Amino acid sequence: MEDSILNKVLPEEKISKYDGILAHFYDLDHNWRDYNKQIDLIKSLFSSQELKKKIKILELCCGSGTHTLFLSQAGFEVLGVDHSLELIRQAKIKSEKEKVFPLFKQGDIFSLQDDPNFYHHFDCVLLLGWTLSIQSLYERFTKILELANFVLKEKGFFIFDIILDKNFNPNSTQPLVYETQDGMRGTLQIRSKENTAKRTMDFEYQWKIDKGDGSGEQFFSVNEALAIVEREDVLLKVSSFKDQFEILHELSGYSLNTIHKKGDKNLVMVLRKTLSSDVLSETA
Repeated sequence: MEDSILNKVLPEEKISKYDGILAHFYDLDHNWRDYNKQIDLIKSLFSSQELKKKIKILELCCGSGTHTLFLSQAGFEVLGVDHSLELIRQAKIKSEKEKVFPLFKQGDIFSLQDDPNFYHHFDCVLLLGWTLSIQSLYERFTKILELANFVLKEKGFFIFDIILDKNFNPNSTQPLVYETQDGMRGTLQIRSKENTAKRTMDFEYQWKIDKGDGSGEQFFSVNEALAIVEREDVLLKVSSFKDQFEILHELSGYSLNTIHKKGDKNLVMVLRKTLSSDVLSETA
């Protein structure tokens, strides 16, 4: 099966991980996420009085919007942003179906800094689902911190998670098979190889898609590099923003009881925005 996928992937069918038809399998490929625990963590950061108000949340790289919808159902006012047009389209379809209407925006997350309406607008910014582990995003972690500082109100929270060391999912010895509600079937084989020079784990995702409409099978290959980082690497980057953020919690899971310990595979960090220099200049 593995060779049959590799041999049938055409160069023009090397696409981004969840572009086009692959976006239909996004939720199935992310069914490991515990959205309820993540929402409980967010709620635990606010007082009961604050939760009675409309807390504004920005979800970066929101994917197909499942977490955004959960947050909206929990009473938060949410904006989800993702670069994938197809994922945002699916998010809006789910929103209509669930009769829950958070806002969705398709585009580059960094473009938010071009809109003065988002300046000091949000109470909380999220980057969850190990998205920061993607090398192309981790390389721009400093820019992400700048973005969070721009959009957050004073004492607002920035919550992100990241995989530490090499604790990624291994090669799938058996294909993963996903079936969507609209009758599509996706078969996924995963290969990975460490790149010591770049400090990445390089993944190749080989897909075979049957749309279920008699049109035959399609084959795709997707490449993705995940950053190999240690806790100290993350702390070093965050420390460069010590005048803008304080580290409120270091966790290994989505509960305040899961205090991070050496050797934990996952790091969940909660930063709180301090009275930054740009706010001070406004109040002077």
